[in-house]
Amino acid sequence: MQPLTEEGLASRLGVSEETVRKERINLPPPLFVAWCKNKDRAGLGWEFNQNTGLYQPAS
Repeated sequence: MQPLTEEGLASRLGVSEETVRKERINLPPPLFVAWCKNKDRAGLGWEFNQNTGLYQPAS
């Protein structure tokens, strides 16, 4: 699975980019991964990579 931009992840999760950004900022990383899992149609968790600025599937 390829890393996604904030726009791409928002589209995949069915929420706005603002919602993705807000949840990423407000939740500790493990809870953000869990939040993504609940929204993702395939049940994938996503994490933010500070180096690339992209979201990637949680390992």
